[in-house]
Amino acid sequence: MRYLHFGSDWVQGAMRIARPFAPELDYTREMMLPLLMRDDTWPRRVLLIGLGAASLTKFLWRYRPEAKLTVVEIDARMEGVARMHFKLPNDPERIQFASPMVLTSCPARGKRSI
Repeated sequence: MRYLHFGSDWVQGAMRIARPFAPELDYTREMMLPLLMRDDTWPRRVLLIGLGAASLTKFLWRYRPEAKLTVVEIDARMEGVARMHFKLPNDPERIQFASPMVLTSCPARGKRSI
């Protein structure tokens, strides 16, 4: 098991090394519950605020192959950390990173599924 901490004892993210695409923490599994209520083609476009251990990003990348993922992360170093330590796939066609400034500069209405 690998954990992500930000200078405290609180676990921010986790990955079971043998199952890197499975959400490990309860809150990450619960965030994926809406997928059970929709068909396999939903969502098409996802906006993820914060990368952390990339649990949600990896799960959606693996199990929703039609989805385009945009990750907004305040710390640009997190992408490298997630790739090196949490097996975030290198797939610029489907996983794009954006600055937090995009949240203030463009309207989101009608653009993302979740």
